[in-house]
Amino acid sequence: MDSPSSLVLLLVTSIVLVKAIQRSQEKRQGMFGVDQGKVLRRHVFEKHRLTSAVDCGRHCTANAQCLSFNYKEKGPDVEDVCELNNATRKIASPGQDDSDSRYQHYYDLRTESYKFRSCLDYLRQGSTLKVIYTIRENDKSYKVWCDMTSEPGSSWTLILSFALKNRNNPAFCSRSFRGDSKANDDVPRWEAYRMSLKTMKLLASQSTHWRAT
Repeated sequence: MDSPSSLVLLLVTSIVLVKAIQRSQEKRQGMFGVDQGKVLRRHVFEKHRLTSAVDCGRHCTANAQCLSFNYKEKGPDVEDVCELNNATRKIASPGQDDSDSRYQHYYDLRTESYKFRSCLDYLRQGSTLKVIYTIRENDKSYKVWCDMTSEPGSSWTLILSFALKNRNNPAFCSRSFRGDSKANDDVPRWEAYRMSLKTMKLLASQSTHWRAT
């Protein structure tokens, strides 16, 4: 989602200070759940011809980029298809988790139960998209817009955005960030959006930089 020139943006970033490392021996053992008749689309980065889902799981756990995999059985005399995904259903865009009776979708039980509390958490789990995500805290969910592409290893979170036609709105021109003056907090909108103070505090506890553009 590209921002028009008439917008003023203020974002908060969370920096990843460690490089991705190869999975530990414990993780390579794998703990996968399976959904029959399901497939994750548009995130396949590697394909293999194999004879069992177990072998596909081994390929996934041996590759740090793999977060889930699709498996399609071809028949008794033909090798099956193993598709490694660089995303999970939680971080994929809506509609990419599809129904297909030919497939089985295998997911990491630890990743699926992961609680995303910030854009940084999505980045750590492999997300590379610049879209709206859902974060959770104390059984409550919040919509936030995350940018995973502007700086390698960093995630930026939109906290305020407004079009010039809304520049006289007190939430954008005269109210400090010490007070709560949220606007369209349910879903971020470029034309008029300000995150609630409660959500700002939640994200600030995990962040290191602020930026106005």
